[in-house]
Amino acid sequence: MDVFSGSAYRFLLFSQLPNSSLPISVDDTGGIVDIRTDMYELSWEKTDTMGYVRAKPKGIAKSLIQNAEDPFFHAGNYAEWEYWGETQKVDIQKSPGKAVIEYTSKGTKFLEYSCVATHWDGIPYFKHEVRAKNISKEAKVFPVSGYDPMVNPNLEFGDQMEKWVEPIPHIAYWNANAYFGLYSALAKAKPKFGNWQGKGSMIQLDHDRQMVLLNKKQISDPVIYCVSIGKGGKDKAHKIAAEIQRVFAGADPQSVKVFDKLSTRWGTIKTID
Repeated sequence: MDVFSGSAYRFLLFSQLPNSSLPISVDDTGGIVDIRTDMYELSWEKTDTMGYVRAKPKGIAKSLIQNAEDPFFHAGNYAEWEYWGETQKVDIQKSPGKAVIEYTSKGTKFLEYSCVATHWDGIPYFKHEVRAKNISKEAKVFPVSGYDPMVNPNLEFGDQMEKWVEPIPHIAYWNANAYFGLYSALAKAKPKFGNWQGKGSMIQLDHDRQMVLLNKKQISDPVIYCVSIGKGGKDKAHKIAAEIQRVFAGADPQSVKVFDKLSTRWGTIKTID
């Protein structure tokens, strides 16, 4: 009986899988970073407040974000509008089936920000790790009042928005075809609806209760959360929170595309020997 080596077995396994090359495309051109996996497409705008301006699952024609002004962003302090500012640097690290992108910027006054985004193929969500560095002469707090990852999709969703605190804090909106959700790794995070200009059309993850004091040049611990972009509606947006909770606890993400129906661990594929 023939015995396959680890590399031969990996080749045999991948040759049987849909999208077996596990490609992730990251294109940093001009003012936009385009990210494409086999599950979704994203565009990160580097100017002004920086953040995603387009997000759609593969096979869905219409983006779930259609607001050109402030679609997805973080504000450091509502009272003083300490925005992240524009992207100053983009660092891209790629490996088979995975891409890690670090965006850095300086806020308007006090803080320098970094957002490390980890993307996987076969996974309808990605992870953000946000840190702040105090660049002022005086001690500053982070996250400060009003710090949120927030999404203002500029769509009329009506009652097609929901928030949950179990199994982890998360919030989502959806339409007939797809959903967009935010999921926090921090138990004290607060999912909430924003009331931007009285329209109540924004979803947010409030991390005010994670506040710490940063001395000059000190870097904060990360604020960690995931963003999910998938086909389906409210039930799928809520159900995937359990899988994301396992990833926050240290498990490898679970692929949903292997053999079309059979799920497997992304980490299992990459470590077979």
